[in-house]
Amino acid sequence: MAAAAFLAFCGATASARTVDSDDDSSFLRDGRLFRFDYANDLFASRDRYFTQGYGFDFYHPALKASPLMRLLPALPGESAYGLTFRHCGFTPTSLFSDAPRRGDRPFASYLFLGHVRVSRDERLGLTLTAELDGGILGQGAGGKWIQVGLHRALGNQLPHGWDNQIRNDAVLNFSGRLEKALISRAWFDGGAFVDAAAGTLYTNAGLGLKGRLGAPARNGKRAYLFVLVDEKAVGYDATLQGGLFNRGSPYTLRAAQVERLVARGDIGFALDRGGWVFVFTRSFQSREFKDGLAHQWGELSFIKRF
Repeated sequence: MAAAAFLAFCGATASARTVDSDDDSSFLRDGRLFRFDYANDLFASRDRYFTQGYGFDFYHPALKASPLMRLLPALPGESAYGLTFRHCGFTPTSLFSDAPRRGDRPFASYLFLGHVRVSRDERLGLTLTAELDGGILGQGAGGKWIQVGLHRALGNQLPHGWDNQIRNDAVLNFSGRLEKALISRAWFDGGAFVDAAAGTLYTNAGLGLKGRLGAPARNGKRAYLFVLVDEKAVGYDATLQGGLFNRGSPYTLRAAQVERLVARGDIGFALDRGGWVFVFTRSFQSREFKDGLAHQWGELSFIKRF
């Protein structure tokens, strides 16, 4: 739908998400944090493709006791341990066709719960975020119920076409992101990162750059602008191609229709008051399939340290 936001929301760390595409490493203190993200393309006057997502992150030292944390790789030094929840929905360019729109994005939604481990090697200026997610893709994720309910509550025309959505399948995904600090000045810092995801939801790999500009912190408080750009090589995207195990979806895109290189850029603003942080991010993404369009959306994040 954090190390970048310093970021998108619906995937696993930055390599898979559309909501909260950043990780939480730049906001963590003492391994304790709560974060809520809400992303919607209405922030960019759009209503297509990635249309809405929300998520929660919770970090606490006690989560180290979870057996699944032992499966996540880490750098030497201290680690922070978290749980993450994500729900995302996707639609074609039109919401008012009962039949599948051939050549367009299929209706899809997913939700998952994940374990996250963030570790740092201060000497080398490296941060590693590793995540393992499990959940469901398909009608069991409730995408139709959420979008129809939202349109009904706002008095908008109800969407058609969700009966053609990608069918239920398991989500099991691992993702990782390794960042390297390259420059650190009083008013500016920046770095580079590589990331990758593998599993039943997303399989991809990417690299990117990020930067942050703002006055130095005073009494633990600061405001800053940030930017992130990345390029991803896409191996598999279940929100376009359907689940790996259930091949009975009414409509999906063929592998030849999927764009294998997808670029993304984020710009945003963060207000850090020490105990809490407010972040707004505007995201821009190149087309994900051959006959598709570029897309953009906005995201609001609220972070509470404790």
